[in-house]
Amino acid sequence: VASLIGDLDRTLRQLDFEIGAEEERTKSFDPDSIAYPPLARPLRIRRDNLTATIVTLELKAGSPAIQTAA
Repeated sequence: VASLIGDLDRTLRQLDFEIGAEEERTKSFDPDSIAYPPLARPLRIRRDNLTATIVTLELKAGSPAIQTAA
């Protein structure tokens, strides 16, 4: 389980990087804005889902949840 959590955390960091790069490229940082990059929207959803998965796995494994920026 720890290995899976580590893999998911690496994926989470990669998604954060990709979201940030897309926001910076378009200079649009507000997800509610019509100008927000279409590529970043599903990446944000995927990141949020992965965060929830990591928390669930850690709770089931009995370890503290990883604190991630949402």
